[in-house]
Amino acid sequence: MKRWLKYAGLLALAGATLLIAGCPTKGRPNPEGTEGVVSPTPPPPAPAPGITPVTTLAPVTPTQVKVSVTDTAVTVTPAKVPSGPVVITFTNTGKALANVSYTIDGKKTMKAVAPKIPTMESLSLKAGSISFTVAAAGGKSLTGTLTVTSAKPVPKATPKATPKPTTTEPKATAPKAGAPTTPPTTAVPPAPK
Repeated sequence: MKRWLKYAGLLALAGATLLIAGCPTKGRPNPEGTEGVVSPTPPPPAPAPGITPVTTLAPVTPTQVKVSVTDTAVTVTPAKVPSGPVVITFTNTGKALANVSYTIDGKKTMKAVAPKIPTMESLSLKAGSISFTVAAAGGKSLTGTLTVTSAKPVPKATPKATPKPTTTEPKATAPKAGAPTTPPTTAVPPAPK
């Protein structure tokens, strides 16, 4: 019976040792090296030689346009913009309320612009021409024109040639005439002892 208890105790100790050794702990991998260890995300593949990868494009910033109304004129600055997003700021430096009318894509719009209180309008414009008109005293119309050109095409990415490495070798120089020449020296290793 003593012998059986001795073997049972050894067997329990061996089992406990295997159980503890087989459980990975935080930061310590098991013998296979897979459990308990977080593997990093693999890096993205490298681009082909000579090709520059396109990353994220910057958002398009709207073109700023100012439509200034006075008692005698309507001025549009700048007078020419590329098609795309535009923010128009209407200002009135005249003495009376100005009703500015304009038509975009067949839709007529009228903006009431009070003196010294600017108003803004965000639009997406296509190529063409827009006239901003204000009715003036005496039945006259004051007009300012904005010309919208086609947007500049975005340049396509072209592969760039990879420059070849260049090497420069030192040039040999001849000794000056009349200068004493010394034979080249070579290092002689010390003799073994």
